[in-house]
Formats: sequence, C-alpha cells, structure tokens
Amino acid sequence: MRSLFTVEIILVLLLACAGCAVTPETRAKPAYSVDNKGILSVTCAQLTTREEVLFSNDTYIKTRIVMHTQNGDVVTYLAAPTNPTAAIIYVPRAGEKIIGRDERMVRYAAVASGVDPQFAGYVGFSTSDWGLFDSTIQLGYSGDPVRFSKSVEPSTYFSKIAPRPVWIYHAVYDPIIPFSNGQQFFDIAQEPKTFSEFSGDHGINSDVDTQIIMHLRQIYATQG
Repeated sequence: MRSLFTVEIILVLLLACAGCAVTPETRAKPAYSVDNKGILSVTCAQLTTREEVLFSNDTYIKTRIVMHTQNGDVVTYLAAPTNPTAAIIYVPRAGEKIIGRDERMVRYAAVASGVDPQFAGYVGFSTSDWGLFDSTIQLGYSGDPVRFSKSVEPSTYFSKIAPRPVWIYHAVYDPIIPFSNGQQFFDIAQEPKTFSEFSGDHGINSDVDTQIIMHLRQIYATQG
C-alpha cells in the first residue's frame, strides 16, 4: 500500500501540488468552502491522465504523465521504483511581499494533510503558524476575515490530521522562524507527534532528509 507524506519546506526550490481526494460524489466543478471553525474543504473536479513510459530497468521506471484539467494540460515527470510503498510530496511555502512588513507565507503542507485524508502524515521543518489569525483578532475583526485567517493557519488542521503522525523538525538557531515558534507550533499538534532539533539554520537540510528517509524505511521496508 502506497503512503503519502506531505513535507513543508520554507525555501522555494520545488513546486508541487498536494493531492485532493476525489470520489464519485465529488466529480463536479472545483469548489471550496470554509466552515465556522476555519476548516477548509475542497471539492475536486474530475481529472484524467495519460501516462507514457520513457525508460525502464530493474531499478526504476521513468514516465511522462499528462494531467488533463479544465484549465489545460499539466505535464509532469515521475521516476520511481517499480513497486513503491511510500512517497513524499514536497510542498513549499508561498510568499508575497507586504510593504513595511517581512515576507508573509502560507504553509500549504499542513493544510493539504488536513484537507486530504489520503495523506499518511505530515512532516514540517523550519515552520510554524504565521500569526495572521492572532493579528486579525487583535485588530478587532470578526466574521469572514476571522474565518479566512484561521483557515490558512497550519495548526488549524492538526485536529484533522490526527491520528496520523506529525513530525516537526526545527533548528535551534533558525534565523527566520525562531526555535520557540517551532516548539509552540508542535505543542498544538495532537498525538502521535515527534519534535526533533537539527543542526543548521533554516530550510532544506540533508541531515533531516536522511532522518526522514530512515524513519520511513523502518515503517515501510517490510511492506510490499
């Protein structure tokens, strides 16, 4: 059985689109809604694909996958073992410059894990809530602005991720997102959860990659 983990990266080096559960009942036009608790729900449009094998040997298969969407074709390439048991989807942050403020960002991976129950868990590193909800409350807003700000805070979705695992990695000397923010973020997460410090500063880290791969290997090495 293949399992998917979403992984949060704060450096914009990769672009990925998190999955969305599609059932016969939801094969309609794409739509979204936010409930009174600020939880985002997504309805996916019907999607068809065409897959072409480009290369194959005893180790892996490389394919060209064309996804046919209502807005046009999206071309992707996949190199994977013949019978993979787990996959990691890297989801970067999205930033927008705000005049007079530091760069703001929405952390998509936790949101995707909460919205789509097909993900097996969530891994976040160099990340935290980004404070929009608290700022909205402090400014005296109510109603839709509060619901919207709540919907983009990653910790909002921890209740939807559980009981799937949450792994948080944070560098003690992170110059972008303070270590204490990462700890507070982890404290909100529900069990099962694990917090790990790593050496370095911020963003992609080879030691963290190794830890994640080893952990997944322990879980899925015997599964076929």
